Amino acid sequence: MWVIISHQYVVMLTSPSETSEYLKERGDNISSKLIISGNLAVDTFFTISGLLLSYNFMTSRYEKICFSLLDHYIHRYTRLTVPYALTMLVVATVTLYLAEGPLWPLLVKSFQSPCQENWSSCLLYIQNYIDASKICIPQAWYIMADMQLFVTSPMVLFGLWKFTKIAIVLLGSCCLVSALTGFYSIWRDNLPAVIHRTYLFDHESLLKVKMYYENYYAVPHTRASPWIVGIITGYLIFKVKRERRNLVIKRKYLFCFWLLCTAVLVACAFGSPRDLPDQEYNVFCNAFYAAFARPAWAFAIAMIILACATNNAGN
Repeated sequence: MWVIISHQYVVMLTSPSETSEYLKERGDNISSKLIISGNLAVDTFFTISGLLLSYNFMTSRYEKICFSLLDHYIHRYTRLTVPYALTMLVVATVTLYLAEGPLWPLLVKSFQSPCQENWSSCLLYIQNYIDASKICIPQAWYIMADMQLFVTSPMVLFGLWKFTKIAIVLLGSCCLVSALTGFYSIWRDNLPAVIHRTYLFDHESLLKVKMYYENYYAVPHTRASPWIVGIITGYLIFKVKRERRNLVIKRKYLFCFWLLCTAVLVACAFGSPRDLPDQEYNVFCNAFYAAFARPAWAFAIAMIILACATNNAGN
């Protein structure tokens, strides 16, 4: 729901409307941060994706279930590709006839052209690296990034199973490298940490949006840190459940734990650098937030899941 509301805000802001100016002014209000930061929900999905992948793999290895690399990839590819391909077919062919209006043909063309021209690279899940602004169904960047991370998962998971301590150190290093890569992308191109007022109609702003989407937002090397946090958390939950450890946290520490997690989530949601007309752009603040807000958000989400899985939800 959070993602849908955030997307709807962008659609309303960029569409001809009597309320567009009000929405732009409203976007400067700190209360709108909750809508604008809806993209953090995607990092929750990355975290859960890594967590479930890791936990299920560790459980299957513990139960000595045979692992087939071919089945591992075929199952994921068919599960995602069948509904995606059917949706692509609908968008590329019949969407034009589903509604009408003066702007409808232009809107449909913007959706149909990528599906008609780039369907093959989309079905190979590589279009986000070729040209992320021309993905068939723009929201599909997520399944492409997730698929690309999934391709690396056997090496990551077997390493975590066989060489746990070394793997955790390496995963932590990869998490930091991913965050610093995002920092560099924002710093190099003077991009905003969160797309907000840059959703305007002048050429320079639209170019910034395109660069933000292609160089930072839609590529897994800058978005991998929440997935890595999920991978490690899934392993920890598996270890706790397998060894039947009774992790009892005293109530006063539990209160501090939940307070800290809540504070981190609130800071991530409302702490993005403001982009006001009378405020000078600060490249360091934007780059720092873009680099570290996502892993911090993922860490807080992961700790909440871990607490719930170990009966420390506060009861």
